[in-house]
Amino acid sequence: MYTYYGYHFGGMYLIWWFVWLVLLFIGNNKLIFANKTKKDIILENEFKKLLGNIFINILSDEKVQGYANGQITKDFIQANRGGINKLFYLCGPSPMMEAIEKQLADLQVDEKLIVKEAF
Repeated sequence: MYTYYGYHFGGMYLIWWFVWLVLLFIGNNKLIFANKTKKDIILENEFKKLLGNIFINILSDEKVQGYANGQITKDFIQANRGGINKLFYLCGPSPMMEAIEKQLADLQVDEKLIVKEAF
């Protein structure tokens, strides 16, 4: 049971991302993908087809109908986490990951359930 909070990235990270996507199909899991704008979402159509409603996008710099807008907040995590004892896989710039870690701590998520992949 994984919840992925990701950011636009490339190269070897795509391979890791693929591994985590496979894990999304095991259990009640979700992919929450944070980007600045809609055009920044890589492979959006493909992931929508593969993942359906477990592929959740949030855009920080653009308001687009049908997409969450803003930063990943405690309320956003709570509304989308899908369970209490989930493993959270974080990947992205350090400031984003630190902000999400704080939100998870505020939600009393055990540190052992947080996996970080920095770039």
